[in-house]
Amino acid sequence: MASHNNPLKILETCRVAPFPNSSQSATELSLPLTFFDTFWLKFPPVERLFFYQLSHSTLQHFNSTILPKLKHSLSLALLHYLPLAGKLTWPPNVPKPIISYIPDDAVSLLVAESTADFNRLSGDDIRESPELRHLTPELLTSDERASSMALQITLFPNQGFSIGITTHHAVIDGNVATKFMKSWAYLCTKLDTQDPSLLPELTPFFDRAVIKDPTGLYMVFLKNYSGFHGVRYFRSQPAKLDGGEGERKVNFLFPVDYRNRMDPPLPANYFGNCVFPGQAIIKARDFMEENGVVIITEKISNMINEIEEKGVYEGAEKNLENLMTVEAGAQTLSIAGSIRFNVYGVDFGWGRPKKVEIVSVDRTGAIALAESGDGNGIEIGVVLSVNEMETFKSVFVSGLQN
Repeated sequence: MASHNNPLKILETCRVAPFPNSSQSATELSLPLTFFDTFWLKFPPVERLFFYQLSHSTLQHFNSTILPKLKHSLSLALLHYLPLAGKLTWPPNVPKPIISYIPDDAVSLLVAESTADFNRLSGDDIRESPELRHLTPELLTSDERASSMALQITLFPNQGFSIGITTHHAVIDGNVATKFMKSWAYLCTKLDTQDPSLLPELTPFFDRAVIKDPTGLYMVFLKNYSGFHGVRYFRSQPAKLDGGEGERKVNFLFPVDYRNRMDPPLPANYFGNCVFPGQAIIKARDFMEENGVVIITEKISNMINEIEEKGVYEGAEKNLENLMTVEAGAQTLSIAGSIRFNVYGVDFGWGRPKKVEIVSVDRTGAIALAESGDGNGIEIGVVLSVNEMETFKSVFVSGLQN
């Protein structure tokens, strides 16, 4: 039963497989990791939450209409995204992990009902992070394997529903995760048509041969990350909260998508990771200056220009070394998400999301970025302690007023 501390009632736990009676669903698939994938092996799963407002979402309507459509279209979408129904495996005595799918594989789906206030959870006010964590599923993991993806659909009776998606970062990046959600949503809107097909721009491209590795970055990344625990280096805190000496160095990390920066460029629908962190060491005083945004933007712009000139390979080993040798406990700012994913375009036929959150920033400490729901700006998400959040509110409001 739902309780005040955990207002969640589990309705069903099931596995959704790629649609049966298809030659695709009976096909085994194995994908090697690239050096882009290997970089993310030790990072926590990415958890994103989509809220959909629907006032007539009674339990009966949910069970008879909404849930069957979501399950059926999910099964159809998985036909195109077989690795997401599979797993990341690293068997003993095998030097390289692989992503694999066999016909018995399926995605774990948890269906629940919540008595929580949908409008508050999907609003812009401050919330406790455990309130959102109830709505996201855990990945099944062991020493030798991990699920690629897990899903949770939660009904808020007469208010709406949410979809929580958790993905292994070594399998896909945010670009692909968003394309999968759009594929699932698109097929959900086409269930009334006979043999609905997926749009070409949403159909994943699996050929790993397009990722060249002339300098052996795969083995370099794999060797170095065997002893790396990732997240402890990437704990963030907005700049002006920390104060302290202006000469103190701040490690600023931001995701760089290399799809269009490879030679030749990768297909836009490439399945896998093609993201690597850009890194800038910035003095604390730059964040605290009145025109700090301009200063930092200029520094990042210069770094992007340098990346455009050098590409992914030149200096990659040195960049990895710099990322791994950041002093433990040093202040770090990192970014999750992107304002280019159009996450608010994921419409299953009941309207655009009311709110989209990256829940996993409560574990990584990253600052979440997305385009705003109305398309007129950006959304920024941060997770802080109570005292830090109060200070952040004061600093943020003061900044807007000035």
